[in-house]
Amino acid sequence: MAKQIITLYHAGQKLITKDQQALGKYDGFQATARIGKQFRINGFLIEPSVGLSFQDSNYVDYYYGVRPEEVTAFRGLYEGSSATNTEVRVAVSTGKFLGGMTRVDVGATFFDSSISDSPLTDDDTALSATLVYTRMF
Repeated sequence: MAKQIITLYHAGQKLITKDQQALGKYDGFQATARIGKQFRINGFLIEPSVGLSFQDSNYVDYYYGVRPEEVTAFRGLYEGSSATNTEVRVAVSTGKFLGGMTRVDVGATFFDSSISDSPLTDDDTALSATLVYTRMF
């Protein structure tokens, strides 16, 4: 479980954050930088963005490493090193449906080889989609 401990800069569609694990089980950290641009088209807000996420070696080893006592016949020893992942996203928002605000966000994260080479991962890409509907009452 990570908690965001500081937002260094957030203006418009630029965001830089530093995350640190909240339970104190390891001393790894992650820093993320993202930039995007909003376009208004016929009542829709379209927001493409790109980002980079740096994870230090303690972070990668904690989540993707395999310690000696965890080794099995199908899972070898693995010590993670630092990683820089790339992310692309596009979000579409509108207030045109059901009297509220609807937002759809789809994205892909492309993992650094330090993560994709881990025996705990099956792929070098993670796809995501989020649907949010809000309505004031």
